[in-house]
Amino acid sequence: MASLGRVETDLYTYEKDSESERHVKRALDCFCGEYLEGDDDEELLNWTRAHVSRNHSDVGLADEQIQQIVKEGAYDTPGKAQEKRTSS
Repeated sequence: MASLGRVETDLYTYEKDSESERHVKRALDCFCGEYLEGDDDEELLNWTRAHVSRNHSDVGLADEQIQQIVKEGAYDTPGKAQEKRTSS
């Protein structure tokens, strides 16, 4: 039979792991050096579209190209805001 302390420790670890999984975001580093982040690929795609429209309109990327950039370049991250909280 497991001790109560061990069960509490396991529960705390499970809750901590579950919490960190919920905070995983999707990110993309633009070729200009800008860091873009969203809660999921759809939100990241919207941020990327807005960024390209504001900062790279001269490049003339089609929406399909922007989608491909996000698909190929997006990665999981705890998020910049989360990183700041955990490093303090």
